[in-house]
Amino acid sequence: MKPNKTPTNDICAEKIFNSFVWFKDEKIYLSSKVPTIVAIFLLLIMPSEIKIVYAMTETTCSCGGKLHKHEIKQWKMNKIFPIYKQRYKCQSCQKTITTPLNGLADKYCNYTSKIMDLALTIDYIQHISYKKKAKLFKTELRLKINRSTVYLHKKKRHKKYSQEKRKGIRKLLKEKEIGLSGVYNYDEEFIGNKKQKYARLTLLDANTHVIINDQKIPKEQFNSDFIEIFLTYSLKDLSTYNDQTRPNPRHPLLLPDLKKDVIVTDGDKAYPHILEKLGVEQHLCGFHKIMNQRTFTWKEQRRINRKQNSYENKKEKKTPKQ
Repeated sequence: MKPNKTPTNDICAEKIFNSFVWFKDEKIYLSSKVPTIVAIFLLLIMPSEIKIVYAMTETTCSCGGKLHKHEIKQWKMNKIFPIYKQRYKCQSCQKTITTPLNGLADKYCNYTSKIMDLALTIDYIQHISYKKKAKLFKTELRLKINRSTVYLHKKKRHKKYSQEKRKGIRKLLKEKEIGLSGVYNYDEEFIGNKKQKYARLTLLDANTHVIINDQKIPKEQFNSDFIEIFLTYSLKDLSTYNDQTRPNPRHPLLLPDLKKDVIVTDGDKAYPHILEKLGVEQHLCGFHKIMNQRTFTWKEQRRINRKQNSYENKKEKKTPKQ
């Protein structure tokens, strides 16, 4: 008996390819799982009369009826590439469905998910303005995106991106059994929203960068007493409140303290007294140390510059014009 010489690997590869890409009536149909870069590649190498169409592999409606092809709708990918989406009509409920591109692009959005994510991930390389980001998109990707659009992309993606990053960090810390270091950074920032000013207080681990507590309050409520209350509660082990098996956890002030050795703050005069009451050593932030050392020098330098400029202006006025 002769050995089978059929190239089974080629046949399997062809079957896999055909499950994602198929050809019919001068159209190339793509599964909604095919990356957008493949659609762009096919669009560029194929003749202009060939249309690239995203289609559904499952043609059953949510009501159980059969979906039939209705028409194709143009989707201007990134407002440049004319890609199409197949539309279907249910024979039972008469509902019209457009091929969803879950993961590739948001609904009713021309820009792909990768472009929207890029507006956010650029900041993790270098923090630049939205105007410069828009210019970068234009020079590198040939995309004419307005800076306001870049801002909206970042705003839309930021919350989900931050949550995923936070979950990943917490999972890694749990796997490596890395606990709190006992050295924390505390600071506050003042922000405005809809003509209302707020103070945002944050305590985070200086080594692992895990946020211990984060709270936003109206600016008029912010004072040294509130800082003391915030730090007192933040340094307590509140993990029992996440335990669903304990419906009535103990009062936070009765819970054991977290590991606490040092809190790094700025040079506000209220912190030494507050941290002494909490039994925590205070360290001054290195940046604020530098600022405090240089403040006198900067003030003197500005005073000398103003005096010199004033002297030169008087000299120019007294000098007769030629």
